[in-house]
Amino acid sequence: MTDGLATVRRDIARFIRSGIGDFDTLALRLFRAQVAENDDYRAIVGDGASRVARVLDLPAVPVALWRDLSLVSFPLDRTRVVFRTSGTTGRRGQVHRHDTELYDLGARAFAESVVGPIPSVGVSLVPDAPDSSLGHMCRTFAPGLSQRFTGTGGVDADGAWADLRRMGAAGVPVFLPGTALALAALVAVPGPPVALPPGSIVMVTGGFKGQVVAVSAAELRATLQARLPGAEVVEEYGMTELSSQMWAEGPGLPLRLPPWLRVQVVDPLTGAPAEVGLLRFIDLANVDTVLAIETRDVGRRLPDGRLELRGRLPGAPARGCSLTVEEAMDVGPPSGPRAPEPPYPRVERPCSAPDRDRVRRLVGALAELPPLVPAWGQGVPPASAARELAAAVAALDGPSLERELGTVPPDARPRSVAIVAAEGVFTAALEWVVLCLAAGVAVRWKPPRRWPAFAEAVGAVLQRHGFPLTVDPGRALGAPDVVVAFGTDATVDALRREVPGSRVVGYGHRHGIAVVQGPPTAAAVRALWDDHRRFDTRGCMAPAGVWVLDADPRAWGLALAQAAERGVATAPRGAL
Repeated sequence: MTDGLATVRRDIARFIRSGIGDFDTLALRLFRAQVAENDDYRAIVGDGASRVARVLDLPAVPVALWRDLSLVSFPLDRTRVVFRTSGTTGRRGQVHRHDTELYDLGARAFAESVVGPIPSVGVSLVPDAPDSSLGHMCRTFAPGLSQRFTGTGGVDADGAWADLRRMGAAGVPVFLPGTALALAALVAVPGPPVALPPGSIVMVTGGFKGQVVAVSAAELRATLQARLPGAEVVEEYGMTELSSQMWAEGPGLPLRLPPWLRVQVVDPLTGAPAEVGLLRFIDLANVDTVLAIETRDVGRRLPDGRLELRGRLPGAPARGCSLTVEEAMDVGPPSGPRAPEPPYPRVERPCSAPDRDRVRRLVGALAELPPLVPAWGQGVPPASAARELAAAVAALDGPSLERELGTVPPDARPRSVAIVAAEGVFTAALEWVVLCLAAGVAVRWKPPRRWPAFAEAVGAVLQRHGFPLTVDPGRALGAPDVVVAFGTDATVDALRREVPGSRVVGYGHRHGIAVVQGPPTAAAVRALWDDHRRFDTRGCMAPAGVWVLDADPRAWGLALAQAAERGVATAPRGAL
């Protein structure tokens, strides 16, 4: 470690101990020292390092990169500790540390400032492996923990209850750390309540990660309080890639952040600040790696500085310590299809009566669309166009629209939206048009100049039902509050210049890539071919390439060629 980084480390330790110092100044000093010493971070930041003048400008590293990069700010051969992420999400990430001095200092100081003194004895229901950061933290808090997470058979619930009864009878406060999944397994074992002495703490961490067991945080909290009267039930939130943790007075309640950790909530598409969005953390205790990391978690920062978690971004893989427990407990996924993830952002309030009425009228109007002759599919064969339109309309059902409308109160919605559609996937703009109309927003729909027929046909139906929709293939957009634009990156950039008074949400064209694992099966080949043929292979809906893992790509190529021969016979390709 260089003298520059060592000096920043010393000053951060003083800030954690006594609050002496300024967060912004320390963060910028640490950033510059890490860019100088951390080869991976310097390569990621590139020329942008010179443009970082504020904490808001700090480039954040996605947590997934720890699977491929060491991201250390000290010579790698001086690593003393390696923490690894859970193994159920693919290749495990590795976080190398020179030591755990700042980690240990901040962990205990902040935890006890929120939940009070942590008992030195208790029962552990968290992984105890040497490479588990959670296990390390709990061992540091309470060296006298009885380990009842076995690591192979999961949770020894009977042994844990026996320990808790014995410790409760001894009259000393008890510490019970556990992942949500492990604690759910504990209370699933029937038995009488076990009273614990005052000062006892039950720490819930990890969540269920959308896995097999489904119980709310409030239900788990109430059950733990009933089965373990006398103990405080609190929640801890952390991750292997962070050196600092957040705590709440109960599972599901807003989290408190230590003074040396900040969270930024950003739009996942643009990176701009957002009320609800992707979470980025600036952690001064992350001296050994990088101070700014980006997660796939979704949340909202409250006016008082606390953090309200909202789950994971749709499509993001589950992660975290509960997965380690689930793997050890050999809890496989449910035999049936997994329930879809909730919409982003999650619903906060029930749909209002005016919204419900608009949704009801809108769904009734949409029912008139599929029977129309689909000759306006921008060159997509009529049979394929009819199938794609029916699928798009079926997805726009009443409950789905009401859930989406419940995420934004009426007084926070724009008054007018212009939607600029691109050629190719002819239904791409339909969802936006319908959602805006359901929200009571006036819509101006600009279809492709060469292919206006689809928008005009939909517009004629919706206008007849009284919805404020204008369809115009011309370039004039007026002065809408928001412009939603599909097209090339150049088109989106040009629109931003043309409508400087409007917020532009742009979706530039991209190529899709499919990833398959193992030898081809009939179901997998059929699913991949269905994706490929959608909209006559147009746009980013159809994968332009297939990455094959753990199998011979020639076998996949042959299977897909055979599927294509059968598919073209039943659904002919359209004109190029």
